[in-house]
Amino acid sequence: MSWAEEQPWFGLEDLILEAMQSERDIEYISIPAWRMANGELIAIRDMKTSHIKNCIKMIYRSNGTWRHQYLRYFEAKLRKRKYLKNQPI
Repeated sequence: MSWAEEQPWFGLEDLILEAMQSERDIEYISIPAWRMANGELIAIRDMKTSHIKNCIKMIYRSNGTWRHQYLRYFEAKLRKRKYLKNQPI
C-alpha cells in the first residue's frame, strides 16, 4: 500500500474534480438547456428569439463571469434562425 492510499482523503479527489466539472458544464436534458429564474429548464431550441437575446444581454452585463458558456449556443441558434428564415420555400 502506498503513502497516498493510507491517507483519509484518498479516493475523494475524483469526487471533487467531478463536482468542479459539473459546475462548469452546461445543463443538458439530452439537448442544451437554460435554467430560468424560476428554476425551470427550457431547451434552447424552444426559447423565443427575444428570450435568447435577453439572456445574451445578461451574460454580457456580467462581463462574462456568469454563464458565459451559453454564448456560443445562443449565438449559433440565432444565426440558424436567421438562415432558416431567409430560405425560399
